[in-house]
Amino acid sequence: MLYEYIVLPEVVPLATCDGELLRFSDGEPWLVKNEPEEIIKNRLKDLLKDGKSWFYKNLADLHADYYLTTNYELYLNEEFSICPEEGCQGKNDGVKTLLYDHEVGIRDEHKASLWNIHGSINVPQSILLGMNEYCKYVIEIEKYLQEEKTRRKSWVDLLTETNVHIVGLGLAFEEIDLWYLLTRRKRRINQDEPINNHIFFYQIAEKDKFSNAVSQMLLAAGVEVIPIEIQNIENKEDWKKAYQEIYAIIKSKVGP
Repeated sequence: MLYEYIVLPEVVPLATCDGELLRFSDGEPWLVKNEPEEIIKNRLKDLLKDGKSWFYKNLADLHADYYLTTNYELYLNEEFSICPEEGCQGKNDGVKTLLYDHEVGIRDEHKASLWNIHGSINVPQSILLGMNEYCKYVIEIEKYLQEEKTRRKSWVDLLTETNVHIVGLGLAFEEIDLWYLLTRRKRRINQDEPINNHIFFYQIAEKDKFSNAVSQMLLAAGVEVIPIEIQNIENKEDWKKAYQEIYAIIKSKVGP
């Protein structure tokens, strides 16, 4: 809803990080005219261009068959040699296209499908922002799930057909597309449908500070929550240790 608050009015009041409105000396609030949404999305290119880290290399080294990311940047994709004739990401900027389009990459002779499921900066108009676009996305997802299985595959199918490891994602309740699919999957299991895959969520937190609301909802949705303790969330080396523990767990579950 924060995005909607920013883009819907013609002008918005400026505020501090604490939410206090900035005012002129006469008490009138400072107002700034909104820019078109396409300009906001295009600016994400500059904001996300310098964030690559060791995290992506380690993910690529897992040699998974599929990688799904809600991030808009392409740092993970850059760890692979992209096969230009496969995946067809970016040919269309519509919400429906995000269900299908992806990139296919090779790393150490291993082929993987790379899905930017919320859009990517190489096609700014594909980027999902705000309640309006997420709701449209959920509608398209449901339409896809109701279709006959004679069409090309979507990342949506992976949540019921493959084992899934969720790493580095807080899964806030605003991620309505993912929560919709997770809860839908559990309802189908409760109705004795033959769904036998496993979903693992790796939750990193300092001791006794794990998010109870998210973890309890995930457990209710049939997701296995794996707590990973970090000594100090302000220490980058402690983050590395936590992720190294996660990678070791994933490798032990998927084999060499």
